[in-house]
Amino acid sequence: MKRIQLVLAVLIFGSLTATQAEESPNSWFGLRISQASWEPAAFNELDKLRQTGLQNSSLFSGSLLAVPADYFDYGQARQSMPMVELIISIGGANNRGNINLGYAGTGSAKLDAKGLSYLYSQTFNIISQTNSNQFSIFQKSELKHFELGYDHELYLFRDQSSVLKDVGFILGLQLARDEFFADQYNTGFTQVDSGTSGSITSSSISQINSTGSTEHNITTADLHFGLIYRKQFAEKLEFEAGASFGAGKGQSTAIISSLSLLTLGSSTFPLETSSEYTSDGDLRTSRFHLGLGYLINESVSIKLHYGTENRYYTPTSGSIKAGGLVTIENPVSGPFYTQKDKLSTIGLEFQARF
Repeated sequence: MKRIQLVLAVLIFGSLTATQAEESPNSWFGLRISQASWEPAAFNELDKLRQTGLQNSSLFSGSLLAVPADYFDYGQARQSMPMVELIISIGGANNRGNINLGYAGTGSAKLDAKGLSYLYSQTFNIISQTNSNQFSIFQKSELKHFELGYDHELYLFRDQSSVLKDVGFILGLQLARDEFFADQYNTGFTQVDSGTSGSITSSSISQINSTGSTEHNITTADLHFGLIYRKQFAEKLEFEAGASFGAGKGQSTAIISSLSLLTLGSSTFPLETSSEYTSDGDLRTSRFHLGLGYLINESVSIKLHYGTENRYYTPTSGSIKAGGLVTIENPVSGPFYTQKDKLSTIGLEFQARF
């Protein structure tokens, strides 16, 4: 991650020094206010962490066997939220550098409530435990998205009279971080059967109620390359369209904790548990955007902007720290599930030109 940040600094410095040599600078400071539609991996993909946890947890290692859970998939749950971006674009006709700093968030208690239901079984030699009808209801939930990016545009054919004069290459680097936090409430039942296979000697059913919290953070960095088309019409209008594909690295950390009240007969017992998932992995990205700008005067312009971004994060290594009274940490051997994140925005950008 530090190496990628160093590359970002070098690219920005190179852009600022190179673009100053342009004879006709066309630069601006921009404020973009957008409405974002986000399918956040930090929220939608929580179940994949639990699935990996059951199959790799140290609690089920050695002679113990865990049957993989069949979890309910949140699917493509979307969250709507405002997004604000600060933009610095410095350059001329043939060479341009763009710095982007953005933030989007739902705000406290603004996230749509979601429920998780699942059924799983664990077998400890002679003891079988089955959990069913579990629900996690998120309360006071919050999602945040931070990004810092740099794009460099290079128009190699601008001085020619061919149809390619308005087509350029774009090389960029983006750092992003997604954060999800929520208080949660769980309720369900646990059935414990004791005995040998085919001969159950005792069985008990107990109700579990718990409160807790869930935190999931994903940090990514990617280098992307693509094409951009930028053309000016009638002196007042400017149209742009761009697409790029990229690859990079990512890190993920999730902490799921709960305080349960376990009822057995007429007695109630508190039970505190926590699971922490950490991973490192590979990242694939794709981006597309459209923009239509109008020059009000030499100093002020406004632009309508649409953009969409897909990020696919696949862990390649990690560890799980889980337990209650006793906490044990083990490396994760897989399977690893790809986590998809999609962010689309549409909004207005106000530009102060210089």
